[in-house]
Amino acid sequence: MTTYAEVRGGKPTGYWYGEFKRSAAERFRRRFATLAMAQAYVAHVKAHGTEPEWALDLHGATSGNTFAKVAAECKAAGGPRKARWKRDRDPGRFQMLDHVVGIIGQVLIEKVDRAVLQRIVTDLERRPGRKGGKLNPATINRYLAMASAVLQYATEAGYLTAKPTVPWQEEDGERIHTLSREQEDALRAWMIEQGWRIDAKLVEVLAATGMRLGELYGLQPAQVGLQPEVSGLLRIQLHGDGTKTSKSRPVYAPPELCRELRAIIASSQMPKRDTLYRRFKAAVEACGYDPELTLHSLRHTTATRLLDQGVDLRIVQRLLGHTVISTTLKYTHVSDHMLAGAAEKLSHGRGQIGQKGEIVPLTQHENAS
Repeated sequence: MTTYAEVRGGKPTGYWYGEFKRSAAERFRRRFATLAMAQAYVAHVKAHGTEPEWALDLHGATSGNTFAKVAAECKAAGGPRKARWKRDRDPGRFQMLDHVVGIIGQVLIEKVDRAVLQRIVTDLERRPGRKGGKLNPATINRYLAMASAVLQYATEAGYLTAKPTVPWQEEDGERIHTLSREQEDALRAWMIEQGWRIDAKLVEVLAATGMRLGELYGLQPAQVGLQPEVSGLLRIQLHGDGTKTSKSRPVYAPPELCRELRAIIASSQMPKRDTLYRRFKAAVEACGYDPELTLHSLRHTTATRLLDQGVDLRIVQRLLGHTVISTTLKYTHVSDHMLAGAAEKLSHGRGQIGQKGEIVPLTQHENAS
C-alpha cells in the first residue's frame, strides 16, 4: 500500500499515484490530482477490495475541481449568496459539511448527480441516531442541505451549468421544538447557578424577541432600546445587513431587558456563539429536557407563544421576519386548540346558544340583529 508523486524528467508533475497490491497477481493503481485523493483511493481499496466508484469516474487524472475543493471554496466564501454561513447559528453545520465531503468529496463537481447524492442518504441511514435508532428524515435533510448549498455555490461560480436534483427525504409531521415558560425559567436558573448570568440573559432575550442568533450577534448598542415605547416596550431595530432576509425590521422587548442587553453589547461581554450554544445544550441536558432543543428553538418558542395569545398571523410573520407566510404557518399546528376556541366564538356569535345556556333559534337571533 503506497502513494507517491509522479516524476518526469526528474521533476514532480504535481500528480500523485495511489497503489495497492492485494496479491502478486492483483494490483490496483491510479493517477490523481492530489495526494488526498490518492490516499483516499488506497484506503478504500484496502478496506473493500475494489476501486471506489468516484475513482472510476475520474479516468486517471482530473482538473482537481472535486466536490471537496468546491466545498472548501464555498465555506471560505461564507456559503452561496443566500446562505450567510458566517452568521450561522449552529456550529454543527460545518461538521455536517465535513461528513458530506467524507462521502462524496473526491467526486468531480460536474459528476455529482442525484445518484451520487443518494450515497449521502445511504450512509446516513446506516448511522445510529442520538437515542440508538435511525436518523430521522429531517436530520438527513440537514446534511443534504449542506451538499445542496455547495452545489448552489458551484452553479453561481460557473463550475456547473445546472444544479442537480437533491433526493430530499419526506418529513412526516415535522416537529417544532418549543419551550414552556416553566422550562425556560428552569434553564435560565440552572445557567445562573453555573455563573453564566449573561448567557441566561441572552436566552431570555431570544425567547422574548424571536431574533435569530445571527441577528442578536449583529446588534450594535445604538440599535437597542429605541423610543418611542409601544405598550410599555422598547424597540430593537434590526438592520437589513444583519438579517437573513436582508430586510430591516423592528422587534420589541421590555425596557429593563433592553437596557441589560445594550449594556452587555456596549461592554463587549457577549460570549462567543459556540460558547452560548454549548452552555444552552448543557442546561437542556442538566434539566432533562428534549435533547433536540437548541437556541433556535427559542425562536420557535416566540412564534408559538404569540399564536397561542391570538396574535394575527401576519403580525407574527412581520415580527419574525419571515419572507413568506407559509413559513409562519408551520407553527399553527402547535396551537390547534385555538381552532376549537375560534369555533366556539363563532357558535356564540351566531346566537345559537344563549347566555344561560338555552338554545336560541337562528331566525330569532337574526331578527334581533
